[in-house]
Amino acid sequence: MNNPLISVIINNWNGKEDTIRAINSFLNSSYKNIEVIFVDMNSEDGSFEEISKIKNVKAIQVGANLGFGNGINFGYKYAKGDFIFTCDSDVEVGKDCFKKLVEAAEKNPGISIFAPVEYNREDRKTIQLLGMSIDFLGYPYPMHHKTSLEEIKDEKIFYFSGSSLFIRRKVIEEIGLFDKDIFMFAEDLDFCWRAQLAGYKFKLVKDADFYHKGGAKVGDKKEKLTYNVVRKRYWTEKNLLHNVLKNFQFYTLILNLPFYFCSSLAEMIFFLAQGKPLVSLAYIKSWLWNVKNFDKIIKKRREIRKIRKVSDFKLYNKLYFGSAKLFTARKEVVKVLD
Repeated sequence: MNNPLISVIINNWNGKEDTIRAINSFLNSSYKNIEVIFVDMNSEDGSFEEISKIKNVKAIQVGANLGFGNGINFGYKYAKGDFIFTCDSDVEVGKDCFKKLVEAAEKNPGISIFAPVEYNREDRKTIQLLGMSIDFLGYPYPMHHKTSLEEIKDEKIFYFSGSSLFIRRKVIEEIGLFDKDIFMFAEDLDFCWRAQLAGYKFKLVKDADFYHKGGAKVGDKKEKLTYNVVRKRYWTEKNLLHNVLKNFQFYTLILNLPFYFCSSLAEMIFFLAQGKPLVSLAYIKSWLWNVKNFDKIIKKRREIRKIRKVSDFKLYNKLYFGSAKLFTARKEVVKVLD
């Protein structure tokens, strides 16, 4: 096995204990040729002061909370690795995770984006993610709902979570990293969508163990839950529509947008009936953002056209046939190992 350098980029906002736990797991990995790039986004819990003292960690502080994607983008400026590994602050890698990822990459030179199996950090027999798909409206569908680890087919995977992306540098050099206009939610979907359009292949490394606590911070504890729900709904709807308008070809948009808006209107009526008008208003605000930034979206479509090698039609076999929103609104189904 060769010994390529892995740049592990982890960003943090007021998650000191989780971040230290994650970094310790990186440094204790059986694979030693790694550089850990820690990006602190204006934390107020002493994260930067403590973590910057850890040996073999490149600590960088920025003056604001940039969101997940932009934090990773900032860290990438300092990365020297042949492979880039992006992750959340509340994760932990198995002892041989990086080793297994490198082995898979060397055995599969034609594949450029990998991910380990993502387990629950606190209950390590529970699988959280095995890869993701989307429906025709661009909404995420977790593949572990109906597919077991043994049944996962790499050619069916549409994207991986940004919490555990293992990427060849050449991919980022061609298509860029995360979209700077996505503060939180669906930035990983957009990145992988662009990679799919550029013809890059994906692989789930089934013997690489990775653990994720989950539950990203949306707001601080002082904020009301209702406010956080509204803000999360706004970001989710804004980014999903943004991704659809960017990445689908024109003929697909003509077919899909009427269903998208009809579905959203039905959801707005549902929330109004529940006495949650602010959630319904979040949909309208998300649409207005995309209208206001439509000229920017058009420019992004032109950039995507330059790298596109795969048509929407060829990606249809990766999509979930049904409404992912309706499916995931039901009780979560998880896979528990014996």
